Amino acid sequence: MHCGTSFGNYKEVRGYLLHSAELREQVKKILGKLGRLVDGKLLIPEEIVHYSEWLHVMRERIAEHRVIDCGNIRATVHPACHVHKMVPEDVLYDDTVMDGNRVAVSTGLLQTLGAEVIDYSTWYDCCGFGFRHIIGEREFTRSFAIDRKIKVAVEEAHSDVMIGHDTGCITTLDKSQWI
Repeated sequence: MHCGTSFGNYKEVRGYLLHSAELREQVKKILGKLGRLVDGKLLIPEEIVHYSEWLHVMRERIAEHRVIDCGNIRATVHPACHVHKMVPEDVLYDDTVMDGNRVAVSTGLLQTLGAEVIDYSTWYDCCGFGFRHIIGEREFTRSFAIDRKIKVAVEEAHSDVMIGHDTGCITTLDKSQWI
């Protein structure tokens, strides 16, 4: 799965279903009426994986195919909120990636490819997407992305590039660039 919001929602709902027999019964009745049960049973996936988790696990093999030297790239990472905030106990952290103090996905891949990943103070903040542009003023999202993410990454980290792993975040940050 690539969409951080869908990933977070699926993880959260999976957790609710695993821990509530009453909810499972309610969902089973609804899915039964829709003809969406598997052999008459509610199918709950054993695991839900975001593509960035797979990339993290495969990062050494990916690096074997690198053809461009990334050693002169200063990068910052924007971890998608719905990937690491909705079910925080299920997020990949790795002691070899920023001493285990940051989400390992994306950061670990960049480091393995040779890029210098630079920390910045607002790494944990939302990009401003959060679907608020649907119900509110679009300029708020743009100003939030510029002031809280892009400007900070450029001024604090002197970043050449900001990498993210969610389509909504990337779209918001890309459309909000002032450079």
